[in-house]
Amino acid sequence: MLVFGLALILITESLFAQTTSFHMLRKGHSYFYSATNGGFETISNIPINTLRCLKCHPGKLANNTPIDTATYQPGCNDCHNFSVGNAVPDTICSRCHSRQVTEKSFYTDKHRSAGMTCVTCHIKDEMHADATPYSTPFDTVQGKTCQTVGCHNVIPVTPDDSLAHSTHMSKLECATCHARSQITCYNCHFETEIWQGMRGFKRPIAKFKDFIMLGRITKTGKVGIVNYQSIIYQGNKTFNAWGPYYPHTIMPKDSTRSCTGCHNAPTITEYNNTTKIVVAKWDSVSTPKKIIHTQGMIPIPPDYQTSLQFDFANYIGRVDTAYTNPAQWAFAKHGLTAQQMLSQYVMPLTASQMTKLGSTIGITPISSEVPGNFDLFQNYPNPFNPYTIIKFNVAKTSNITLNVYNNLGKLITTLVSQRLNPGVYQVDFDGKSLPSGIYYYSLNADGKVSATKKMLLIK
Repeated sequence: MLVFGLALILITESLFAQTTSFHMLRKGHSYFYSATNGGFETISNIPINTLRCLKCHPGKLANNTPIDTATYQPGCNDCHNFSVGNAVPDTICSRCHSRQVTEKSFYTDKHRSAGMTCVTCHIKDEMHADATPYSTPFDTVQGKTCQTVGCHNVIPVTPDDSLAHSTHMSKLECATCHARSQITCYNCHFETEIWQGMRGFKRPIAKFKDFIMLGRITKTGKVGIVNYQSIIYQGNKTFNAWGPYYPHTIMPKDSTRSCTGCHNAPTITEYNNTTKIVVAKWDSVSTPKKIIHTQGMIPIPPDYQTSLQFDFANYIGRVDTAYTNPAQWAFAKHGLTAQQMLSQYVMPLTASQMTKLGSTIGITPISSEVPGNFDLFQNYPNPFNPYTIIKFNVAKTSNITLNVYNNLGKLITTLVSQRLNPGVYQVDFDGKSLPSGIYYYSLNADGKVSATKKMLLIK
């Protein structure tokens, strides 16, 4: 009787967990689409439950039985063909996860080449979740990671690896260095997605690849990979949604990203020189005309809303057909009307992270005269609300760090973290996100504290 009761409990818990699985609930789209979370509903004014995308489905069940869209409900048979067993092949996963299908078409992956499949890393507990009704798979803690999967729990293995990992492991997600690229479908025409006469049809100008967009993973604070979805609607209105991205194309060891791939990359130089980074630019010279996407590393700076630059195009050909004529694109506008950062999961890089990449934005050399000492001056104005300027002297070429702390000694931000030549510098400090109170700022040269001063923020 006890055994039967225990078995019943296990079965009941298993079934309950499956009813709250990501695949059963299909809550991710509605969660991020909603106006409450700043999603696409804010521009469409159409609730997602009136759109077909709420009940995404692969067209057929795993046993190839056609789906009746009028009565369809997500279920186990979407993925499992129980007539042949419980295993779920990659071909089933690919029916819905089309981005990974695109990645596979572009790149060779070290894991796939070694015979690994989707379920090698995405284990049953992750797919079925637990009894918690998650809004999105980004919230799960059930899945495997590079360290817990059992392959990379012992690192590094060579002296070179030791230096790279000791420098980066506490600051970067593994994929930041080891993933080859990411992919985005750029410039989707939103009306073709929600217009009742053409629901489900999309017309992006292109699929772009060979870039890595870096931001900050909110949960860990580490630098990780962020992607975005760009849309154009009502002719000349534009919208970006930013969220975490997990590439499935891992490079062999001898092909991993080098230091120069991120530090002082062309986009950093562009940002330093112009305070802008052109991500997508309309090319009016080529035939047919098109949008060109920047390749390589693209950082998301703290001022990303104004610094990252995007151009958009309109399709002026027939929209009642799946065929797209490459010659029927025309320039629509420059810039974004609105954007949504999924800040629960990703955020822009901090000023400190940007300076470590080589950014000098916010650090202004005001004299090349060689000072006799390392000096830190009183901020001006003080008290301030919310902006102030901090000036400091660098007596010799050194690794300079300028940190800001609250009155409990907790590090708030790093304003400078890079090697500077002798001279007089100033840096801006923005306290708009901080509460009123006393703060301290400290200058370090080659790891030694030069001076610490106090400032007062009053709002």
